[in-house]
Parts: sequence; structure tokens; C-alpha cells
Amino acid sequence: MYMRGKRRPAHKHSANFKTLSDICKQICNVKMSEGLTKETIDRYKRVCGSVEEFAEIKGLSTNIESINVEFARQYITFILHEKKTFKGHRYKPDRVKTPGCSPSYANDHLKTLRTIFNFCVKEGMINENPFKKINKVKQPENIIQILSVDELKKLLKTPNKRKFLEFRDYVVMMCLVNSMARIGEIVTLEMTNINFELGYIVLEAEKTKTRKGRMIPLDGNTMRLLKKLLQRNTRFKPSKYVFITEERRRLTTDNFRKRLADYAEMAGINKRVHPHLFRHTAASMFLQAGGDLRHLQTIIGHKDLRMVLRYTHLSLESLARQQSEYSLINQVVDGLNKPRKTQRKHGR
Repeated sequence: MYMRGKRRPAHKHSANFKTLSDICKQICNVKMSEGLTKETIDRYKRVCGSVEEFAEIKGLSTNIESINVEFARQYITFILHEKKTFKGHRYKPDRVKTPGCSPSYANDHLKTLRTIFNFCVKEGMINENPFKKINKVKQPENIIQILSVDELKKLLKTPNKRKFLEFRDYVVMMCLVNSMARIGEIVTLEMTNINFELGYIVLEAEKTKTRKGRMIPLDGNTMRLLKKLLQRNTRFKPSKYVFITEERRRLTTDNFRKRLADYAEMAGINKRVHPHLFRHTAASMFLQAGGDLRHLQTIIGHKDLRMVLRYTHLSLESLARQQSEYSLINQVVDGLNKPRKTQRKHGR
């Protein structure tokens, strides 16, 4: 459209990218060319699909020019109060698919949408990012649960190591405990990523969340388990992956997560056991045993030390021990104020 002798300034590429679906395809293509992981690309698709679901329910347009700050606020409200949790999840029963998702889930969507609409601004499709004006949802900082040593032992004893799939799951658990890696980093391990001679695994940069590769030493027992698993794998057709199904497909995170929950139930553990719990537990116990924070940061692969401090969880027992040993009260209370031993009187 023209205005009385003047051309209306049009957004760059606005003719090509009008709907959120168009934008999603474009950003996924761009991010794939930049080497982002498949998990990140899939997250863009899931979030865009969720926004389109919301717009259809509310009778709103997903045209790029229609998505404003009010649209953004309504979407976050929809996430918190109306969207069903675990909708479409194959392994979750219907009883847990209830309306209203968690604040952390809403903030994850908000973060992804800010990235998507920053891309739109950069490409000249819009002038400002509507999701940038939306504040993060306040969420309670719950105490992170970890497994006790006894619970971890029970869990590791549950798989029947004579059965191929259960032995494979046992080796995955041992790798998670020993490496403190993310489940996605472990299930994508290839045979070429293992150095048996020097005793370490290589997590390739393109398969890590931070896009930074790292080498993680493993103990001799875990290395022997990996070697034994690869020997069992030779009964099937060749595969480059270490952790495979009987059909020679790579083990997926969802598949392992479901099987792990079954093992936890069999072991009688009354906690929500998930793959990331191994990372929390191992990192916490590493610090409790006197491990160095900087070394932990290198092992778990976080760029920011503050994230390591948030990531790990020290037990109440460890905190009480530190408080007892290093508290200022030990310096200000002299011997006269300390409890005295009562002496028995002779003859009684």
C-alpha cells in the first residue's frame, strides 16, 4: 500500500515471513546452518507449536504483526493456568496431564520466544521484541533433592545385568554417576569417543548443551563396563553408537527416562528419579567429599561458576558439619561458657 506519493517503509522480508510457522521454519534453517543441536531445534518447534495451539484456542492471529506485548502476556498466562502438563507425552499417564504448567516451564518458553523474536528484529521483520517486555515468572527456589548413597546402591542393583537391555541401562547409570554428564551427552556417545588406553570419554562440542567439547576421565570399573557392553553389541549389526536398542537404533533420552522410572519403582525409592538427578547427586557428593569447585565446573561443563553454585546441592548433614567446624561462635564462646562435665561424688 502507498501513502499519497510516499512509499510506506516495509519491514525487510515481511512479504516472505508472515506467520509464526514461517518464522519457525526460517530460524530453524538458520540455526541448523550455525550448528545448533537437534534438541535446540526441536525446542524451537515445540514452543512455536504451543503458541499456535494457544492462538487457535483463543481465536487470535499468528501473523507476525499481530503478536504484540498483550499477546505475549496472554500466552504466558495460558501456560501457567490452562495448558496441560505433559500434553502429548507418550510415557505420562493421563492423571498427571492437568491444566497449568510450572513457572520454570513458562520461563523456558519465554526464553525461547525472546530468542525467536530477537531473530525477527535482526532480520527486519519487526521493530521490537514483544517478549522482551515480559518479566520472568517468579518461581520458588525449592531444595533440590538428591539420592542418598543407599538409594543409589539400590537403584544400581535393580537392573538384571544378564539381560542385554538392562545391562546397557546399568552402564548408562554408571556413566552418568562417574562423568556427571547430561543424559543427552551420554546416549549420543559413539565408539570413537572412548579412549580405553587413557581412560576417558570425549563429549563432542556439537552434542553438548554449551557447544563446548570436553574430555572426562572415567574410573577403571566404568571403562571395563563400556568395553564389555561393546562386546555384547557385536552380536547385532554394526552401529557407531555405544548405547543401542535391540533394533540397532540409538537409545533415546525419553526411552531411558521411562526405564529409569521403572527401576526406581522396583527399588522402592520414593523420589522422582530422572536422569538429571544423577548429575545433581554426583556434583553434590563431589563437593561434600572436598572436591574443588573449579574442577567441578570443568567436569560438568558450565561456563559460568555461578551456575555451578546453583546447580549443586549440599546436604543438611554437610552444612551442619561445616557450621559446627567454622562458625564464629567457636571464637566468641570461651572455655568458661562451654558445658562442663559433672563429676560424681565419691560414695554414691
